[in-house]
Amino acid sequence: MQTANEIQSKYFNVAKVSLYVTILHRHAVEAFDGITSTETEPRLIKGLVFVISDDPVQDQDSVHKVQELIHDYLTNETGYNTQKMHEFTDGSAAQYKSHHCSLADSSYQIQRNYYKTSHAKGEQDAAGSHVKQKVSHAVLRRTATINSAKTMHQYLVANFSQPASSNFGARTNSVQLKCRKFFYVPSIGDEAVARNKPGRKFKAVDGVRKLHCIKSIPQQEKLIVRNRSCYCVSCIA
Repeated sequence: MQTANEIQSKYFNVAKVSLYVTILHRHAVEAFDGITSTETEPRLIKGLVFVISDDPVQDQDSVHKVQELIHDYLTNETGYNTQKMHEFTDGSAAQYKSHHCSLADSSYQIQRNYYKTSHAKGEQDAAGSHVKQKVSHAVLRRTATINSAKTMHQYLVANFSQPASSNFGARTNSVQLKCRKFFYVPSIGDEAVARNKPGRKFKAVDGVRKLHCIKSIPQQEKLIVRNRSCYCVSCIA
């Protein structure tokens, strides 16, 4: 983030923040959405979840913090009863495919599907770029002073939570975006990313890069692994 019309030393001293983007699809809840998703007539709600932090370190602990925030949002705000969560992510060795990313401490089952590492070609990258562009335009147009992760979070909550309406019905139906949710995580304090917690270090699994799907089970330190991700009827059963 840059501040417009500042002296040179100030202008090039750029404040850096970490931005985590999640494309969230969930079943509709009557009390929150006004419609109900059933087994015979499933209705999905699409939203974007952004986690903004002063902490520049992006590791397995920060990813775990994002997972906790999403679960708390589903439980406390939407009244959603999370029983199983499906995650689709790339195969970054440092963050999302790390053997230190524990699934066993969640109260619900997680199925994590890995793809090959992509380079700014996914929907989440486009959503993150859209947010950065929104902030940059606000600074350049002098409509906001954004010089930290906290002020960035405050601006986005006030001005970017609801998707803009479109005059093209086909575009609205294809995107189907209902809301954007923003969270702020400080670098220090009780709400910061918890690191070096006991029970979060595991031995690496040989050939982990060949695995494309893992499932958590109630038994601690045990996972179900698969070489391919598939959602056909036979694999689901």
